[in-house]
Amino acid sequence: MGPTGATGATGATGPKGATGATGPAGPAGPAGPAGAQGPAGAQGPAGAAGPAGPAGSAGPAGPAGISTATFEDGSVTPTGIPQVVAQRTLPAGSWVVIATVQTSWGSPDIGGDSVSTFCRLNSDGALMGAQNAEVRGDLDGAQEQVLTITGGTFVPGGQTRTVALQCSSGLGNSLKIYGRMLIMQVGGFS
Repeated sequence: MGPTGATGATGATGPKGATGATGPAGPAGPAGPAGAQGPAGAQGPAGAAGPAGPAGSAGPAGPAGISTATFEDGSVTPTGIPQVVAQRTLPAGSWVVIATVQTSWGSPDIGGDSVSTFCRLNSDGALMGAQNAEVRGDLDGAQEQVLTITGGTFVPGGQTRTVALQCSSGLGNSLKIYGRMLIMQVGGFS
């Protein structure tokens, strides 16, 4: 074999080959910084009402109402000093008393002056209420007036108290006083 010849000149560039297939995806890059907060969105529609909650426990019992009501009646002809028209001894509890008094004069001759009839409601002597009625001497014929007195008293356990309607007048035999007490036991006072 003879010796190798000199290198020939570089040939012209061949045509561009076809695009190769896409390589596999690279790994995920690190998270970018948080963006600025966007504006608040519009308020959404109201949600449906939730189910009713369970019933609450029963509250404490309220105070008792009127449990007893009694009447006590009486009448007196005045003698110039206080007289008991009606009375009742009460056991322990809270009591409300409404006293009604009717004063009836025949034909008083008191010389044109006015004379008063004074009635009071007492609990063991302590004043519960009082009213005053006046007869006018310048009027002829019979005269009548009605008074109403109210009061209340508390009787501690194991004790009693006497409630009395008491009236006095200076008209003597020309006057008749009729009285009635409505006595009611209640749950208490507020």
